[in-house]
Amino acid sequence: MQKQKLWSLLFLFVPIFSVVIFIVAPSQGWWLPENVSSFGADVDHLFMVILWIVTVAFIGTQALLVYSLFKYGSRGGKAF
Repeated sequence: MQKQKLWSLLFLFVPIFSVVIFIVAPSQGWWLPENVSSFGADVDHLFMVILWIVTVAFIGTQALLVYSLFKYGSRGGKAF
């Protein structure tokens, strides 16, 4: 495997690691502090909705980046 394709695998590892942390963190109590107000649950829900939206966008852009690096990474120095 060429050196350029190995870099694309590094860019693939980052989103996988991020998604695993995203799934594991709430069950371990790493995300949010205890609710001490009447609207704390609403704020937590909004946080999770925004986090899901950003996660989907992040995975999409990283997938496109890895695909581009894997497909076009071995052009031999040609920019376009």
